[in-house]
Amino acid sequence: MTIDIAIPVRNGEKYLAEAIASLRAQAVDGLRIVVVDDASTDGTVALAESLGCPVLRHAVCRGPMAGKNTALKASTADFWGTLDADDRVRPGALPRLLQELVEHPEAVAVMARVQDFCSPDTPGSARFVKPEAYYGILSGCTLFRRTLFDRIGGFNEKLRAGDVIDLENRMLPLGYSFRRLDFIAAERRMHDSNFGRTAQKAEFSDYAKLLRARMGALRR
Repeated sequence: MTIDIAIPVRNGEKYLAEAIASLRAQAVDGLRIVVVDDASTDGTVALAESLGCPVLRHAVCRGPMAGKNTALKASTADFWGTLDADDRVRPGALPRLLQELVEHPEAVAVMARVQDFCSPDTPGSARFVKPEAYYGILSGCTLFRRTLFDRIGGFNEKLRAGDVIDLENRMLPLGYSFRRLDFIAAERRMHDSNFGRTAQKAEFSDYAKLLRARMGALRR
């Protein structure tokens, strides 16, 4: 069995090594960590290469959804997941996600919980940390059968957020859904330049569109 974990990143050298280390600590065979660089202007590419990760590069900035699609197109792995460059996976989480898919061949995707944490270098971000672990984030806490994307297509590159809702909207008509596991698999770093804080208006707009689409599908 092979697993590809994609890290889409732009100017992420500050936390990238920690994200990669959290994956390397997972006790699974066949793991490949693929960094997709979105036209970074810092040392992201050099760092990723120095850590032995293959790097796929965008000549111009295209956004995180495009980064995931680039990784998917290059993947021939049995299982696929993604991790943001500023997040980290908890020890033992990836084997647990994998085991669930192996033991339940009818499942196409598994999702565990994520827990926010305040990045030590930005203590003022503590006010944005959600106190409880939650579902709904792909980064570090989901694992897919890669063939699912052959059936539903890749990520919607017009979106800046809401990828989980969009995927579910396309999975449900085919009888698929996320199998949710009750444990914390990943830790989401809250810091001064979180995408969710710098692009809140775009996030809210995307979520509203996707939720309207979900309600329309349920009424049909």
